Amino acid sequence: DKITEPIVISDLHISVFVLENIATTTMEMRFYNDNDRVMEGEFNFPLA
Repeated sequence: DKITEPIVISDLHISVFVLENIATTTMEMRFYNDNDRVMEGEFNFPLA
């Protein structure tokens, strides 16, 4: 069996727009799967 490689973030773009005391942040992430099968995972992004 071939060793399963982890999926990696291949591209990350973050933009922030600030208006007075409110900031809107947008993140775009592209993931790369080097395996020969569909992968599924869980992504956690704690804010505090």
